[in-house]
Amino acid sequence: MNDTKKYLRAVRQCLPGIGKENAFILEQIREQIEAVPKNLTYSEIVDFIGTPEKVAAAQIENMAPSELVKRIRVQNWIKKIIILVAAVILVMFTAVCVAELIAGNRTRNVTIYYGPAKTEWDSNTDATRSSGTEPAK
Repeated sequence: MNDTKKYLRAVRQCLPGIGKENAFILEQIREQIEAVPKNLTYSEIVDFIGTPEKVAAAQIENMAPSELVKRIRVQNWIKKIIILVAAVILVMFTAVCVAELIAGNRTRNVTIYYGPAKTEWDSNTDATRSSGTEPAK
């Protein structure tokens, strides 16, 4: 059955447009394949029915030119809409990230202090605080 699905997928990729018409064509091809009593391999399906490209071409030849043009236009519009939506989402995501970075930098009051380096006295003072003795001078 995997070979049947693989073959039908290849035919579907060769057909223009989407929708009920393609589903109807693919169902007819599936019925032809399932009419054979044994499970066919992909190469046997190609020998029995033809290459996916030839089957799709035969179906396209049977279409009216206006229907074919309509299917191609619809398919192109769907692609354009998907690309547009993806671009809008990407731009919005980028804008939100940049706005968050700007807002985050404004609200944080970070002061970097570059003071004098620790001296020996400072390190001794830290050690004596825990032991309770005075450092030697």
